[in-house]
Amino acid sequence: MEVTSVCNTLLQVLVHAVVHWLSTSNHPANCKVNDSCLLCACCSVLLLLDMERVVKPENFFNIMKDACDDPQVVVEDIILRLHSDDMSLYPTVSVSIWSERTSPLFQIFGGLWKLSASCCSVTYKPFFTIKVPLNAQTIQLCLNSLKACDVCEVCNCPDMSIPTECSLHTALAVLILNLKRFSDDDSFCDKNVIIQPGITLLKQYLFCLRSVLFVNGTSTD
Repeated sequence: MEVTSVCNTLLQVLVHAVVHWLSTSNHPANCKVNDSCLLCACCSVLLLLDMERVVKPENFFNIMKDACDDPQVVVEDIILRLHSDDMSLYPTVSVSIWSERTSPLFQIFGGLWKLSASCCSVTYKPFFTIKVPLNAQTIQLCLNSLKACDVCEVCNCPDMSIPTECSLHTALAVLILNLKRFSDDDSFCDKNVIIQPGITLLKQYLFCLRSVLFVNGTSTD
């Protein structure tokens, strides 16, 4: 999939995820670098959608033209860029994107793992996406089998399973899963998995399926 196709698909997904924030933002009216501002570009897309017009997000593509073709990296780049553009109106204020109280992007896409083990102290790990190994027949079973070491390398304990050793200190509003088709040795997993309309994280947080992004190809480059 070309970079433009990846960005176009992600734009459709992410704009709807942040629609409330974008619709209430006064950023475009005060932005000094509108042509190079990703937040302004997203607001423009939302405005056209509200007017039921055909959307050609050329400004969005121009800003993201140097993005790689890895959807997960592009997602994180977009989120980081939106945070940076949002804070550009406040040059004297320093707000981390990982601040759950002050960062709108973290409040929407961010979560915070709390990992604990008998061999080490409690560790907190912020995240925007979850990489899920394809080792079962359904996405839910794959997610259930996720190990703490897959989330964050807090120690060398290979048997720390998510249900017993990991909890969510901060639950996220929008869950983004990245199915790991490539292993650490660059081998490709062509296993077919069933994508369910509802997914439960840690047996207590229910998420409803909104979008699925397929990327063709077998190269990690």
